[in-house]
Amino acid sequence: MFDSEAVHASLMDLIGGLAPQRPLRATAEEALAAVSALFVFRLSWLAYCNEAFDLDPEATDSHSEMCRRWVKGEVVRAWPYFAHAETALATVTKKITNLQEELVDFCGHDITALDRRAA
Repeated sequence: MFDSEAVHASLMDLIGGLAPQRPLRATAEEALAAVSALFVFRLSWLAYCNEAFDLDPEATDSHSEMCRRWVKGEVVRAWPYFAHAETALATVTKKITNLQEELVDFCGHDITALDRRAA
């Protein structure tokens, strides 16, 4: 949820650089649509975290950012939009996975394989 803005911006950049006839573009647009549905909840999430942790809404210090990013499960589940966001996140995960698979085909290699070998 917290990072949905960065993912949204990255997908916009990717789509902007792809020709309309590229098959990858359709998959990227599906991923963007899914992320957009999740992104809608971001402001509510930030407001919820600000209230739950008594944070200044304008604060961007590391403590405030960490409070908004790493939240205990029971606090997350108490958020009024949890069920809706969870459904949206499941869709995003599926669409991003599809995009990642097509990116492997497009690029000729899987750059995430390096992360898996290091783990």
